Amino acid sequence: MRRVDKHLTIVLLLLTGFLCGEGYADPSSPNWNLLVEGKSTVLKSDIARARETAVKNAQEKAILQAAEKLLLEKYADEKFQAVKSVLIGKTDRYVKNYRIAVEHHFRDEYTVSVDVVLSRTALRDDLVQMGLLENDDQQKGRALTVTLQGIRGYSDFVRWRSFFQSRTKMVKSFYPCDIEFRKATCHLTMIGDAEDLIAELKHEGLYEVEANVKNPDGIVIRLDIREEKK
Repeated sequence: MRRVDKHLTIVLLLLTGFLCGEGYADPSSPNWNLLVEGKSTVLKSDIARARETAVKNAQEKAILQAAEKLLLEKYADEKFQAVKSVLIGKTDRYVKNYRIAVEHHFRDEYTVSVDVVLSRTALRDDLVQMGLLENDDQQKGRALTVTLQGIRGYSDFVRWRSFFQSRTKMVKSFYPCDIEFRKATCHLTMIGDAEDLIAELKHEGLYEVEANVKNPDGIVIRLDIREEKK
């Protein structure tokens, strides 16, 4: 009888979780609560590792569900697919807290139901930065296309990307980006003074800078990585 009661309790908890999991807190709240199921495969009888992986899977699902809720119909699905890996790679940034409500191990599968508390504010800010969500609090800017040529390795791309991502008062939405052999082009929105941004790029001393701020379709900046002095 106790065994039946235990299984019944688990079923009720799962049903309650799935019903509540669709419900979000007040849309204006800085945090959101989601109850999400995560799964993993038990390898070499390592239950602890399987449990950890299942929890991580649940957290990643919660992040994507929340992002889709924020975006609704206002995003191009193709763009969202391209940044999914970026979002789930920032679990520590978005997940403020979590609690395992139910966990179950059957054969080689481990399943958990996790109550995840997400930072809606952080997620929304990043979606705005990626250009998938409009920020009503900021003035609309001008299109900015930046091309980097002469890329020697991934570190060149990261340094270039970090430069623009750190200039939040000047530019927003670093996506989408087109990457080719030794070349990358990104489309941003300029919300500051283009001349100041160009001056900062020149001050970096890493690039040869060409800019056309009078382009009718938007500002165009071309950067060539300078050869390292031997």
